[in-house]
Amino acid sequence: MAPTPAEVSAAESRLVAHAGLSKNDAHALVTAVLEAAQDQTIDMITGAGPLPTSMTASRAHQLHFICRRAKRMLSQRETEVVFRATSTQARSIIVTMYATYEEILRVHFRNQMIADAQVSKAGREDENLAWSVRFTEQSSFDFALDELKRLGLMRWATPGRLSVVFPRAVPSPDGDRDALAELGLQKPK
Repeated sequence: MAPTPAEVSAAESRLVAHAGLSKNDAHALVTAVLEAAQDQTIDMITGAGPLPTSMTASRAHQLHFICRRAKRMLSQRETEVVFRATSTQARSIIVTMYATYEEILRVHFRNQMIADAQVSKAGREDENLAWSVRFTEQSSFDFALDELKRLGLMRWATPGRLSVVFPRAVPSPDGDRDALAELGLQKPK
């Protein structure tokens, strides 16, 4: 049975009040959640893979469908509100989803990381110049570190609390590499 307009409106109002979304963004997210529920149901019936057996894995499975429908990653706060979960539970759901569905959602994780990154210059002219990249979302930070590892650049990086610093020019046998560009990030203006 489809939700009533009043139920949809209540869900949208909750996202506006508790997740800080605009009315339009709340409407889009509620639509994505409803469509994802249908996708998940069809997958449950027709899918060939195993189904999740724990609550966290089940919610991660559901969140991956929501993110696919929303065409973006949900923030930790949005995840808390959608699942009525604590911040720790929401973080666990996101981490489980990342571990399980990284390949399917890779472009969304990357786009979230790029949108969340705040790049600034670090260091002095007479020393090694560096880039400092700060994030507001733990999942964006985690993805950036995974990308640095995947690209073979992690050994030059210095991670902090939701931030990472790395040289502007990373030495390589084939010439210096631009880690910022390889992460898809823009230089600050």
